[in-house]
Amino acid sequence: MRETLLLLSGFVLLSSSTNLDVLLHQSVPYSPQSASTEQAWIASLESTHTETKAQTTSTVEGERVHGSMTREMKRQYEIAAYRRTKAQARSTPTATPSPRVATLNPIFDKQDIEPEHRVIADQAFRIIPGHCQAFLKNFYVRYDNPQHRGLGGKSTIILTGSVPDEEFRALFFHELGHLTDLGCFQGTAVAGSTPYMDKDEQIWKDDPSVSFYQISWMNSQAHNRGTTEEDFVSGYASWDMFEDFAESFVYYVLHREVFARRAAENDALAAKYQWFQEHLPDLPKVAKSNTRWDGAIPWDITKLSYDWKPPTELVARR
Repeated sequence: MRETLLLLSGFVLLSSSTNLDVLLHQSVPYSPQSASTEQAWIASLESTHTETKAQTTSTVEGERVHGSMTREMKRQYEIAAYRRTKAQARSTPTATPSPRVATLNPIFDKQDIEPEHRVIADQAFRIIPGHCQAFLKNFYVRYDNPQHRGLGGKSTIILTGSVPDEEFRALFFHELGHLTDLGCFQGTAVAGSTPYMDKDEQIWKDDPSVSFYQISWMNSQAHNRGTTEEDFVSGYASWDMFEDFAESFVYYVLHREVFARRAAENDALAAKYQWFQEHLPDLPKVAKSNTRWDGAIPWDITKLSYDWKPPTELVARR
């Protein structure tokens, strides 16, 4: 289900009828209330530098020297200071920095986002290609217990912070799927039109997502003839082609082995699984599903349990 939102000053989230420069698609219907307000936190540190003058009392090798320094005394003072510095350098072991210590992406490192959520989002974000990362311009987390859990579009992700960390990460990946679909993968008008629209925006023929939509969708609203519920990774994925993409994306990222097993039994799922392998070949395997395929189609992939097991190089880059 998709809504159009307007981010005003103070980042107030208005009703879905408002015009936006960013079309947002929600993992579940999202309440049109204010998002977390980005705040500017400015720490001012003042340093007072006092220039040492000849009349100043100084210490040379532990001895206080008063009055004006002669040129020789000043030279001896500088030699002694140099020796102390060298001695301290020899006695102080050099700490090897941890490869896991790095600066968080500024888009997540905000004072109004809880530290754990900053780390989760930052680390998860790194799995997609750099040119796709460049499309995320706005990220907000709400802590006011919103009725709905998330929004994602071409350049914006808004999540609730009132869920467990495992679900928060899965929601992030779902909305990241929308950003990848609508932001990273785009076509050009010269390629021609398709029966697929993102509300009133045409999706062009050379958009890589078109080949994904064609697996199950005749147009923006209707399934292909013969399509069944088994052709979607979840009940929610059958809602529209954008949710089909986002749910399949998070399923591929967090439950890849189960996706592969289901794909072995269903041609449509096999085509979707293959699409991700071809168009996002470098997506690392970062999790192990705690679910088994027993024939029961889940409604919402973001509710499924998994173990987060990112590769060492991904963690080290954080």
